[in-house]
Amino acid sequence: MLARGSMMSDSLTKPSEVFASRVQPALDNYLAGPKDERLANNLAEAINNQVGWSFAYYLENDRSRLSGSTTPTEYRLKAFDECPATKMMWDLADANKHRFLTRQQPVPRTVTSSTAAFSIRNNELWVNEYNKAFLPEATAAMEYLKRQPD
Repeated sequence: MLARGSMMSDSLTKPSEVFASRVQPALDNYLAGPKDERLANNLAEAINNQVGWSFAYYLENDRSRLSGSTTPTEYRLKAFDECPATKMMWDLADANKHRFLTRQQPVPRTVTSSTAAFSIRNNELWVNEYNKAFLPEATAAMEYLKRQPD
């Protein structure tokens, strides 16, 4: 067994494989209950984590895919610029972890309370502080991530 931090680069799972094993199942679960906030939060967390896993993989295997990013935060900020829906997923995932978000972040939070993140409008789940339906935004973030090469 390798000590923590001494993993060989070929031990990291490719982003496409992580996507297939974590993000796609979270979407499938959400689609079975598209008004369920817990399932929406699970999907947002899977999408958010995918960005972090991709950074770690690229850092070890192909730094050219980091577009100059040297930290996970820089990489995430580039994702926010390229696909604003990834910021919503980050907000939702973090708000789900912490009831109220008060710590400083490099990007201002939009969702600041997990208890008021969602509502049902027009028979679908909406993210209140973004004033957008959840599924189209989650889909946009997933499409962005699927386009990222291994």
